[in-house]
Amino acid sequence: MSDPLSNPTINTTNVGGQTTTQNTIGGGKSNSAGTPYTTPLQTSAFTTTNSLSATNSPIPSHHMINSNSSNNLSGMVTPGGAGLPQQLSSTNNLGPSLGQPPIPQQSQQTSLQPFTTQSRLISASCFEFFYIEMIDCIMKSSSDKQQAHKKLDKLGFKVGHRLVERLSLDTALFPELLDAVKFICKVFWTTVFKKTIDGLKTNHKGVFVLTDQKFQWLQHLSFDSSASNKDCSEYVQFTAGLIKGAMSNFGFKCIVTFDIQQVSTCVFTIKIES
Repeated sequence: MSDPLSNPTINTTNVGGQTTTQNTIGGGKSNSAGTPYTTPLQTSAFTTTNSLSATNSPIPSHHMINSNSSNNLSGMVTPGGAGLPQQLSSTNNLGPSLGQPPIPQQSQQTSLQPFTTQSRLISASCFEFFYIEMIDCIMKSSSDKQQAHKKLDKLGFKVGHRLVERLSLDTALFPELLDAVKFICKVFWTTVFKKTIDGLKTNHKGVFVLTDQKFQWLQHLSFDSSASNKDCSEYVQFTAGLIKGAMSNFGFKCIVTFDIQQVSTCVFTIKIES
């Protein structure tokens, strides 16, 4: 194999009556005027792998810029934004930055979920102690027992009216009065006392009798056997207000009375006002 440096090649070209001589030495060319220029890079015997080539680049293919385009951004920026890429067409949607994977856009419409809360429970004994202290505070702040009963009835009315509103959110309107009373005996009573009412009687003329044989708020009360007065009606008056407030929320104005037959047996009478 001959060395190209030792055997230079001389090419003579006649163009338009003028003779041009070119010397070729090892892949390099020079004209007769002495102005050198190099051959394309693919003629080199060694090829260097570019670490930022399209195959090794960490940038996704949809973010690669065409190398044949001009280095300036005159072709990308045009009046009115016609030449802008789709990711930059709006200032509110800038798209992902270079070197990072595209972030999926979340749906702007959030599905409406029904409002649900976890059932919150309290200790029954703690509530009974609180209930006894509440009754004692109201009795001491009232001038007589009748005034204390009015306060307890009014307080129970507010609580019952609000509580039955929450319990009957998903319930249709009751077409009959008896259906509303049954809701009080089952759902309402179970929420407050963790049990249903033991007995329900009616004369179908607007009078309903509800019997609770083990009224929870009387079971743990202690009585003095030698005391002449064993009246504990103040501990039941609040419950009468609960029933009255619940029935008022259903649209029935009524009068609620009660009778304590035994130590823990209470009978509530509901009379619907015409």
